[in-house]
Amino acid sequence: MSISAKSKKSSAPIDRPFAREILREAQELAQHYQIVLQMEDGEYFGRGLELPTVMSDGKTAEQCVKSTREALVATVAYMLEKGERPPAPASDATRSVQLNI
Repeated sequence: MSISAKSKKSSAPIDRPFAREILREAQELAQHYQIVLQMEDGEYFGRGLELPTVMSDGKTAEQCVKSTREALVATVAYMLEKGERPPAPASDATRSVQLNI
């Protein structure tokens, strides 16, 4: 997988890939993230449960999951590169905020 970093000021790709260690850590973490799928007008749309603003789509459920997972990996790698702490997978049952509605 050749995922490149994004510039902080724009969404234009930086002409270099993520460092191997960062990409490896991002892939491991993002593999445990849950993906929410929705079908609309014959196409699948996916978003991350832990990172709901990370989305993708696909003609099949498998394509959608694959492209959404790649988007999650890139987002987590970018967060790690910036020194941010990505959210824990929902399956870890750890949370830092409780919201009562």
